[in-house]
Amino acid sequence: MASALYEDLVADQHSFIWDSSMSNEGETMERINVAKRAGYSLRMIAVLTPMEIAICQAMHRASLSRRFPNPAFLPASHRGFREAFRRYVPYFDEVTVFASQVETSDGCYVVAEKLLGSKELAIHDDEHFNAALSASTNLQ
Repeated sequence: MASALYEDLVADQHSFIWDSSMSNEGETMERINVAKRAGYSLRMIAVLTPMEIAICQAMHRASLSRRFPNPAFLPASHRGFREAFRRYVPYFDEVTVFASQVETSDGCYVVAEKLLGSKELAIHDDEHFNAALSASTNLQ
């Protein structure tokens, strides 16, 4: 159903937000390419959240929606996105990357950006960006 909706939105040239984990690289690249061929300008907003926080957030959303995720899928989803992230960046016109702070309660802040017209991702906080992006290697 989600694929059909996506195709309809692109075919009708609607402006829309697609909320996705982007964990399946093949499926994600297919959607990106469909949108680019249709002339869309693409912007990615990535939020790199530590696994323990992501699980709590997912369970909270599930308690509200009564739709509980498969416990094995969440770590795999985080790992898939983080492993593919750098390959996605060139296809997007703009990218904003937020990272959550594990050691503080400061919430999220921007650690990297690719601004409109730029070819490269500018990393503002190497330490937190790399730690958040590489966290997938420690996921089981």
